[in-house]
Amino acid sequence: DSIQVEFEKPMPPEMVQSLLNDLVVKMTEEIATHCTKQNQLNLKCLDESIVRIALKQIVQRSQLKSLLLDEGQLNSFLNRFYKSQGFITVQVGSNTFLLTELGPYSNENGIANGVSKDLPERFSERLKNVAQVDSRFVLVDNFAEISAAWFHLKSAECLGVDLEGHLSMGGLLELVQISNGKTVFVFDIYKMKHINDLEVPENKELYDFASEVIKTLFTDTTRKIVFHHGVNDRTALYFHFGIEEMRTFDTSGVYIFNQIMKQKLAQKRETFQLAPSDLAERQIVQKEYVQSPGLNLVLKHYNATHGENDLKEIIYSRFGDPNWWKYFTSRPIQPDYFKYAARDAEDLIEVSYKMQDELLPLLAKLFPEVSLEPKDIEELLIIISNTFNLSLIHI
Repeated sequence: DSIQVEFEKPMPPEMVQSLLNDLVVKMTEEIATHCTKQNQLNLKCLDESIVRIALKQIVQRSQLKSLLLDEGQLNSFLNRFYKSQGFITVQVGSNTFLLTELGPYSNENGIANGVSKDLPERFSERLKNVAQVDSRFVLVDNFAEISAAWFHLKSAECLGVDLEGHLSMGGLLELVQISNGKTVFVFDIYKMKHINDLEVPENKELYDFASEVIKTLFTDTTRKIVFHHGVNDRTALYFHFGIEEMRTFDTSGVYIFNQIMKQKLAQKRETFQLAPSDLAERQIVQKEYVQSPGLNLVLKHYNATHGENDLKEIIYSRFGDPNWWKYFTSRPIQPDYFKYAARDAEDLIEVSYKMQDELLPLLAKLFPEVSLEPKDIEELLIIISNTFNLSLIHI
């Protein structure tokens, strides 16, 4: 297949590499969107042919990206970029993709897709004071702890995330928990926004600092953000921090998808009168649907390092108290509530990789004609996660 990129407006040489990176990102997003819309990729009416098409699109996308970044192709692109225009059309075989108009590349960090991977300069002095981190769970409610969270999380390729509060438009956000697989940083948003007096400049700067760290971490689309049933979390992130685009992986949606693929495989084996490998597979195929799982079910199923969150029943019992809200909003934060919140995010990264490892051999058996790599599986599950969240989203 040939790839043609046409420009008309001149572009300075120093912007070329950023533009090329942006082209790759936009093209892959466009193909993924096209794939999802055209093939109705959702969990309610999942068909083998749909998954097969999606996988082929993803594999082609990976090959396309490699082709674009090939040294020979790069030289060809560089020659064209000097006569460039604000609109990009990309010809891939018989398909033409019209990508969005390119804005001026004035980003001080030079990040191609408009996402800043560093914090604004105004917080540079605050980053000089960093708290020591020596525990699994860290409560974040001052400048030194926010700085520590930033330095420990900014290089992570994947983050496990959970939120606590009334997670809807206008709802009260209490906590944002972020794990890098080793440490969980629990941002006490309620204290920083509602207990502290934001009329005091120092308090306002503290809340702005925490918000900027959260936003910068989550909107870097090279990083995978793992939620469990994250539709409400994403709603809260949008209304509180303006965070919209993230590269999300949802362990609830992926669990359902993996179970459906097990059903498909078991059905395929029974069609050809081949016995399922074990009793569990035969039981799966007899189910009419796969129920959306609770977090503890997923943690147990994938043998998460720290096991199930044994504080869930204790915390849920608090809602039986007429004054339940006082428990969650009193400060200092209640120890059980703090640990419960941190545990919900702690093992999400581990589970996400185990889910990918589980799915690869399943898809290889179901779709032997598609050559798959681990990165292709991750891309498919990102699409599955976004589709799962979009089908459930509410305000």
